[in-house]
Amino acid sequence: MPQRRHERRFRLLSAALVAACLLASTGFFSPTGVLAANPTPVAEWTFDEGTGGTAYDSVGNLDGALSSGATWITSGAPQGSGAIAFDGTANGLVTIASGAALQSADITVVVWVRGSDVDFSTQHTIVRKGFYGCEAGGSWEIDQTAFDALATVRITSGQTTGFSANPHDQSWNGTWRKVFFVWDSAGLMRVWIDGYKSSSDFGQPTSIEYGPTDRVDDALVLGGPGADCPYRQPYHGAIDDLQVFGSALSDAQILALTPVFSTTTTASALQDGQPDPATTIYNDRPMSLRAIISPPPGVNGDTDWYLSKDGAPEELAGTTQIPPGATGATWLNKAAGSLDPGHYAVRAVWKGTPNWPTSSSSVATFEVVKRPVVLEVAASPTTDVPGGASTLTARVRVDNPPTTYVIPGSIDFYETTGGANDLVGSAALSFVGGPTWNRAQLSLSNLGSGTHTYEARYSGTSTLGSASAITTVEIGRQMSLPALSIDPNPVLNTGHATATVYIGTSRNAPDDSGAALPPATGTVTVKRASNDAVLGSAIVNGSGPYQIALPIFPTGTVGIYAEYSGDSNFQGSVGDTVVLAVQSDIVQATGVGVGYSTFYPIKDGYRDTVSIKGIRQEPASVAVRIYNSSNKPVRAFALASGTGAYSILWNGRNSAGTLLASGPYRVVQTLTDAAGTKLVVTKSVTLSRKKLYYYTKTISKLAKYASSVGTASGGKVTVYSDGSMRLYGGMGWAGVGWQLALPSAPVYKSLSMGVYGYSGAPLGQMGAQNFTFCAYSSTWNTGCFDRWTSLKSSKAWASRSISPTTNRYGRTVRVAVSQTYGSSRVYRVRVIVTYGLLK
Repeated sequence: MPQRRHERRFRLLSAALVAACLLASTGFFSPTGVLAANPTPVAEWTFDEGTGGTAYDSVGNLDGALSSGATWITSGAPQGSGAIAFDGTANGLVTIASGAALQSADITVVVWVRGSDVDFSTQHTIVRKGFYGCEAGGSWEIDQTAFDALATVRITSGQTTGFSANPHDQSWNGTWRKVFFVWDSAGLMRVWIDGYKSSSDFGQPTSIEYGPTDRVDDALVLGGPGADCPYRQPYHGAIDDLQVFGSALSDAQILALTPVFSTTTTASALQDGQPDPATTIYNDRPMSLRAIISPPPGVNGDTDWYLSKDGAPEELAGTTQIPPGATGATWLNKAAGSLDPGHYAVRAVWKGTPNWPTSSSSVATFEVVKRPVVLEVAASPTTDVPGGASTLTARVRVDNPPTTYVIPGSIDFYETTGGANDLVGSAALSFVGGPTWNRAQLSLSNLGSGTHTYEARYSGTSTLGSASAITTVEIGRQMSLPALSIDPNPVLNTGHATATVYIGTSRNAPDDSGAALPPATGTVTVKRASNDAVLGSAIVNGSGPYQIALPIFPTGTVGIYAEYSGDSNFQGSVGDTVVLAVQSDIVQATGVGVGYSTFYPIKDGYRDTVSIKGIRQEPASVAVRIYNSSNKPVRAFALASGTGAYSILWNGRNSAGTLLASGPYRVVQTLTDAAGTKLVVTKSVTLSRKKLYYYTKTISKLAKYASSVGTASGGKVTVYSDGSMRLYGGMGWAGVGWQLALPSAPVYKSLSMGVYGYSGAPLGQMGAQNFTFCAYSSTWNTGCFDRWTSLKSSKAWASRSISPTTNRYGRTVRVAVSQTYGSSRVYRVRVIVTYGLLK
């Protein structure tokens, strides 16, 4: 088995991909005598037998034997009456013993092929001479690949070379194709399919490597590689009329053997290099006339172009050559402006070659036009006062321009008011931003009253159409609007509010110029809406503001509006009504009252005085009168006018310092503001001559009457028959809490807690709940406790003062013992309280 050798492969053109081949030098265009120069084949198999197991060589004696997968075709053959089909299996073969006729130095192989259902992953052998292994192939062969045919030659220099080309269309679509494989020992290899050529020149004489003719594996095999190969598989398709020539046929000889293909020609017009045909062509851009010949010719040829305009007889417009190529297309290009506007008809005539005869397209019509322009015109401002001015701005553009489009020329502006047609001025176009806008402007002044109509006109160019557009300018008295605001709103029925008026002026339509209008003049008047009564007025010179003091109104609401008189430039107008709310004047104060409902003026530190208080939110004086139950005044106080919080302390005595009798008293506060408005607030307070008497009491509990027990990590609590409790912390913690109730009292002077018991090391801790840390709830948490202190190491009372404010919730006091690790024994807990009672 020879070593694997490197392969160079080139894709063979199929039926519609045109390979470059210039045949003028071959004399192809004078076919006379060409067929006579063709040699005869050294072997030919027509496959017209239609039956049996032998395919006969009609020239010599190289007959082929059919295997079971190769069958006869008796109709639809491209040559003669029959062909042969291969089923794509290893048994689908025709095997022909080798002979000298098949091993010439120069060789041409001609065969008709028809294939389908291509396996894209490998090659399928159609014809093979000799076998050098699955990778090396044969002396020469033609294989089916994904889209085309691959011709391969093994040369004596130790390389295997091949040639193929990408197809114009799919070669294996069930259509019969005629394939030519030509090897020239001078080093030129050519492959043709249906008249399309590909070639490869090795640049030096090169010989095909052949084996002995008596070798079995040097046979000519049709339909497969003749071996089980991963790189070359059996062929599933058909072949007909296989010819082998002992020489390299020329291009002219091959084309003489190639079928003649009927052609069709289509013609169309294209704009500016676009691929799709156009029926409207702009004469400011290049255009092309395109002809497509199908199938694409495999050799050069000419196309004549005939053009007519506006129904005139057609004339020859040019001749273009169609090169061999994949598209079969040729173009007659026209420069921008080379065609005048009008209606055109074009016809393309393919002049033909012997294999692709002449054909003429149907007439394609198109219109050459000037590119239309879009003209827009606007006035700014669109309205103005009499004698005012405006600027006309015309903008010209083309839709979807191919490039930045600078439009030349100028704009003529005409006044067409009332049917007139008066030129008022012209302005040159200037490019102001791309690619759409070209602008021209004309200023107008001293315009008279009324509606003015103006038309902008663009006359166009040789390549651009004309256009016009209209705008209007309104000249006359402009709109106005007085805008009213009132402050303060609401206002007190004792005070004045101020009306502020701005005179707004505007044009009757949107204005993008920002040009200033003259100042408004005249008079602005503020009126009451209910009766149009004048409340005040001001002389107008500009937009304002104009401030007018309003009179004092009674409590309720008042509708007020502003009216502008107008002048020669601005229309008079009435503004929207603003509702003024008028409220009764009251002294602005909060929290006016007394500190306690009952106080105890005998000095003992408990509610010895009562505060008479309030907060003034505006300047106001305060007068206080205190009356007894007989409505007799017993005491008076006074504060000067001021703002903010105030407090007067009354000690229950009259102005002489005499303590008054127990009983109810009426406290009357009168607050008077700067407007004289008064606020009178009366509150009752009870004077009591009781005083505090202090008592001390001990509240205790046996330990077993605990209110809460908690343990963690092995801690334990044990209750004994004597009422004591043992807290064992172990490796964790144990805690017990007790809730004790204090006697009811208005004052708690002092508190102490105590635990009777003892503790081992570490000493247990006792504490009281701080109700500012945690609000009162049924849940106990040692984090809510403070005032912690240690228990005694021997049986005794451990005591600690606690706060009567923070460690008490109403009458409730909570005491807890906490033990970590060690143990404690608790017998009793207590709270000692000193409290005061009023008597």
